Amino acid sequence: MEKLLILLQEIQDLASDIHYNYAYKADFFSIHKLMDEIRDPVSGYIDDIKEVIYLGHGSSAPACKLISSQTVEFPLDLLSLKNLLDDTIQHIEDIKDSMQVDSGSCAVLDAISQHCLKYSGLLFRLV
Repeated sequence: MEKLLILLQEIQDLASDIHYNYAYKADFFSIHKLMDEIRDPVSGYIDDIKEVIYLGHGSSAPACKLISSQTVEFPLDLLSLKNLLDDTIQHIEDIKDSMQVDSGSCAVLDAISQHCLKYSGLLFRLV
């Protein structure tokens, strides 16, 4: 689950960076708003993982600084964000295939996967 938290933090960071620094003037506003839609729910997903999957199973949640220290920086482009969303979807599938996931944890993972899939599809149209 720690890898999933890292991926989500990377999505949040990259979407924020694109949100503030997108260079193409013609579609700046639409990309600016799209990054809000991608980024804003992610902190809730991180919270859900820590509360439902970690704390709900009697484990300590990893510290925010630990997760942040393991993230990498990505180029400020939409393709990098799309690829990161796709990597997150694949990682969730790997988690579900490799371990028994209870219904509460599965619901959290499915919500994250659906969010990533939706915005990966939208970004596919833009890259």
